[in-house]
Amino acid sequence: MSRVRHCCIECFEHEWLRDYVRDHSERTGRCPYCYSKNVRLIPIDELSGFFSNVAGAYREDDDSTDRLIDLVQGWGVFSERLYGDEGDRALRLFDDVLAVGWEKDSGERLASGGDYCSSRPPLYRNTQAENWLEFTDRVKADPEEPADLPETFSEDVARTEATFPAGGILWRVRPGFTVRDEDGVRLPYRGMADAGPPPVGKTKNMRASRQGEVAFYGADDEATAIAELRPATGYVLTVARFRATRALRLVDLAAGPRPINPFVEELLGWYGEFYELLETFGEQLAKPLERHARNGHGDRGRGR
Repeated sequence: MSRVRHCCIECFEHEWLRDYVRDHSERTGRCPYCYSKNVRLIPIDELSGFFSNVAGAYREDDDSTDRLIDLVQGWGVFSERLYGDEGDRALRLFDDVLAVGWEKDSGERLASGGDYCSSRPPLYRNTQAENWLEFTDRVKADPEEPADLPETFSEDVARTEATFPAGGILWRVRPGFTVRDEDGVRLPYRGMADAGPPPVGKTKNMRASRQGEVAFYGADDEATAIAELRPATGYVLTVARFRATRALRLVDLAAGPRPINPFVEELLGWYGEFYELLETFGEQLAKPLERHARNGHGDRGRGR
């Protein structure tokens, strides 16, 4: 019978793993992987299922330049003590843990952290982000084209949810102004009718809305709202403040989704694609519009 091998809490950087070792360790000693002394040890057998779950999110890819061990380390798994020196000691631990759950007679190849792998799906299937980019091209020709989003999208997008409080201030900027006829004084637009979103009959295709759909484009600080328009020097803008009358549920693409535990999340590969999709949303929404697409007032809003 082979001797049971152990690793220790200092082998890992990931807080969940460290907590797991701390809670399930029944002995202390010297770690054969990172060489720490008098540390909490755990049989590597107990980590086999967790590491197999992470490894299962990737597939062999001869065109990739990324080793499996490096992709896994993207989750912040191993400590610098173990992953330093090109990750050789982390690679040894990773391979030993994977070998625990491998059955020689299964006919399946034993994966190694040295394999070149990718998180991309097989060539016959697009990623969610690729499907979205194809949709954005098609919808320009057919505004009624439905988006090809996963069935669980509305549930999973809740991972990025944030709340904007009732009473909070949002800033909105429009190029131009109004002129008081009797004396020619320039005045800012006022009220929702003039400074808010355009009415249905005047809405155009925008980044987050189609023609005929009314959407409020705003920012939570004045400087961002102004910068969004990238106004040319000399243009006059109307800056308006709007107060939220109720709490708003928002999708926060800047903060990113809530973190997940790669060791226990059963759909880890799927969520990797989903997060890439959210990044694509953020990139598309962050692209500035061309000036001529924003300034529909000609020289009316130009200062001297």
